[in-house]
Amino acid sequence: MRNAWAQVACLAALVMLSVHVKVKHSTGLPRFNPADDFGYFKVESALQYRYASMVARGEPVPEIDRDAQYPEGIRTSRELTMLMEDLTGWTWRLWPLPTHIDFRMFVILWVAVVSSLSIPALYVAALRLSADAPLAMAVTWVYGLSWASIGDFIGSYTFQCLALPLIFWSFAFFCLAIGRQVLEGEGRSPLAGGGLSMGGGPGNGVAARRGYACVSGLLMALALASWHVTRFYLGVFFAAAAWAAWRGAARDFRKAMGEALGILTAWCFLAGLALPVLRESRFALSPTMLAGYVVLAALARGPKAAAAALAAGAVLFVALGQGSVEASSYAHTYRILWDKLRFLLVKPPDPAALDPDARLLWAGPFNSPGAGFLVFNFVPLVLIALPRLGLAFRKAKAPCPRPAVLARACRFEQDWKTACPPGGWAMADALAWLCALGTAALARIAPFLAFFLCLGAARLRVPTGVGQSPTGLRLAVLVGLAALAAAEGLRSSAPYSRLNPFMLVTAPLMAEDDRPMVSLSNERQALKWLKERSGGRPVLAHFGISGPILAYSGTPVPLNPKCESASSRRKSLAFLAALYGGVEGFGRFCAEHGAAFFVYGTGYLLDETKDGARYASGSLRLAEGQAVVAFHFHPERLKGFRLVYQNPDFRIFAVDTQWRGPAAEFPQDPVYDLDRFSAKTSPDGTLSLDVAGVLSRMKVHRNELFKARLLAKMGQREAALEAYGRALSVWPSQGGAAREEIERLSGGSIKLDHQR
Repeated sequence: MRNAWAQVACLAALVMLSVHVKVKHSTGLPRFNPADDFGYFKVESALQYRYASMVARGEPVPEIDRDAQYPEGIRTSRELTMLMEDLTGWTWRLWPLPTHIDFRMFVILWVAVVSSLSIPALYVAALRLSADAPLAMAVTWVYGLSWASIGDFIGSYTFQCLALPLIFWSFAFFCLAIGRQVLEGEGRSPLAGGGLSMGGGPGNGVAARRGYACVSGLLMALALASWHVTRFYLGVFFAAAAWAAWRGAARDFRKAMGEALGILTAWCFLAGLALPVLRESRFALSPTMLAGYVVLAALARGPKAAAAALAAGAVLFVALGQGSVEASSYAHTYRILWDKLRFLLVKPPDPAALDPDARLLWAGPFNSPGAGFLVFNFVPLVLIALPRLGLAFRKAKAPCPRPAVLARACRFEQDWKTACPPGGWAMADALAWLCALGTAALARIAPFLAFFLCLGAARLRVPTGVGQSPTGLRLAVLVGLAALAAAEGLRSSAPYSRLNPFMLVTAPLMAEDDRPMVSLSNERQALKWLKERSGGRPVLAHFGISGPILAYSGTPVPLNPKCESASSRRKSLAFLAALYGGVEGFGRFCAEHGAAFFVYGTGYLLDETKDGARYASGSLRLAEGQAVVAFHFHPERLKGFRLVYQNPDFRIFAVDTQWRGPAAEFPQDPVYDLDRFSAKTSPDGTLSLDVAGVLSRMKVHRNELFKARLLAKMGQREAALEAYGRALSVWPSQGGAAREEIERLSGGSIKLDHQR
């Protein structure tokens, strides 16, 4: 592996394989239509796709985007990070080669390629810290093929696809900046031992170190401009750097760490002054940057200087009112972390016990991962740590050798001049442990853990005794890592296959999803109705579907999924309070925000889980007078709202305060039939519904329909008709599609009423 071209070829092959897997899965999703991009991206991905499309078409992104948060607008450059959308759009515009793919497919490719750039970053960091090219390449292949490094980038267009490569490359260059060979002024690239050259020359050690630190700082500044979460990673990075500096006994290492950290912090400080999105929250005075200043002071002048910097930072923080700025911009983040600590990572049964901002954010990727998620993402990946753990255990059992013997027993004598771990490894291990804690709290941190877990696996020193050779053991480790990479690659290529042996471990641990299933067809039909019939007038909907409504229907939306915007969070909480309040109050909310239409989703009432809108509103209780009950069961009683569209998952109401006529006639769907819910009203007005029973029957209905259609394709006519009959007897829904299939399969001998 000493040939640089061989290493580049191996990395290129791995990157291309990772891109292939991501594109394959993204285009294999049920919502992917090769001929039409309509409705492909969801939630915030749809909103970001809209901005990227505007840049690609050469349209200016408005400074105040009123369509994305009608009517007052959202300040795009001050409240949103737009770097990813700008880069995607400009790449499309400047692409020199002719292409016949649509912009949606281009975004899928862009995400797959850019997110895969984390792979060579891991190799550079592992090679720098281990100076062992085969070992670094082996752990890189395990990482590049792991589901934990792939899953987040399938069918999505999220900020991580750009920010994570920037963050990981920043870390890799930081490792180069504190490299031992550079410190000693050997004039040789820290990667030269592995066959790669980074441009070092004789006598150029200090200049190379500073150059690497500058690149690291620039990449971190770009990451701050591309994802709000980067600032919290930077705080963790400063903590890991402080730990590494404390553990590093060598004076030269502490000096190099201080210089590299100073350059990186300077870049972040300048970004805080130059970028509007960072200026808005006074990033230069944020707790993250104050922590960086304290660590720098400690490295430069010692504990007393650190204490003085901490005191000065606290005074500035209070005097300049930074606390209120942080509360406005990132209160939801601090509160969700505090509530996760208070309730030990588990949502309380009573949603009112949570802070409203935390309640709104604590869903989806911000949930605490369950055992099924962890096993699915990190098995067999976690096995990558076994060689290191095994060697550590073997070393612990062995008698303590003399220093000279210890030096001979290590593969690289220079890394064992002191009893302390090398500074770079101490920092990498600290980041791995901190990311493990973060992943336990937030599922979104899992890609960070995968990166640093694989990086830590490269910290191997194969021990030898008298007359022993490390070759056999080292070869066994490399073969084991190759087998692990193959297992991860096969698993990632077909993660849900019955042939995947790891599903036998994962399946029993996966919690059953009790949330009501939303049909892709029904969602697209509602979006198309809005596109064709709304006339471009504002549409009020839950922030979970507002992004696709804006992106694909072209109608302004009062709500959006941008929780980093304080005004967006306030409007979303006000919407939930109005929806689960009275009808008149909800009408006033619509009038206040200029909504011409309201999209009602059945999940507003049917979702009783802790991820649903009812929980986010602060109360799971239902009552007859609530707007959500009227929209679901009694649209004919509504004043100021007119039902204009309906399918089993969505209803669309026109907001018309002057209208008093009867509701439009639609075929009655059982999901809107109160009699099927065994409704009971208690003396205090609480409405009890058998939602669990309804969802159970709907699930049986879907399963029987699936069996019936499968049997019909196999030519088993009688068995298929029986399955159709069971499906319709349990839940007579699906419009007329199932009934038409029965009539077609029976050759017209069975006629059913399509209006039932």
